[in-house]
Order: sequence, then structure tokens, then C-alpha cells
Amino acid sequence: MKGIPINGIVSTTLCILTGVFLSYLFPDLILSYLMTIPGFTVLLLWISICSAQLKLRKYYTPQHGFQVK
Repeated sequence: MKGIPINGIVSTTLCILTGVFLSYLFPDLILSYLMTIPGFTVLLLWISICSAQLKLRKYYTPQHGFQVK
């Protein structure tokens, strides 16, 4: 089957089935992990944005804003 990512489909299916099985065995634990992962990801994203801004700040050209007279 040309052009169909069989390995990706199989690995995704296995991950989903593993998640369903684990959520059946440990519903409270899995739910807390699923709620923690997006928060941690957003935290890492903002940390990387802030560190990139601090690193590149010295290369910014000064721009004059408006002046109050």
C-alpha cells in the first residue's frame, strides 16, 4: 500500500490501546496524568519563549516609541 504510513498507524493504535487499558485499571491516576501533561507542556513553551527573548534581546535594534509632550 503505497503512501500509507503503516508503522505510524500501528504505533498510534498501540499507544491508544495501552492508554485505554491503563485508564481502565487506574482511572484516577491516568486522569491526573492527562491533566498534568498539557499544563507542563504550556509551562515549557513559555519558558522557551522567555529564554529566546532574553537571548536575542541584545540583537534588537532600538525603536523609538511615542513621546508624550
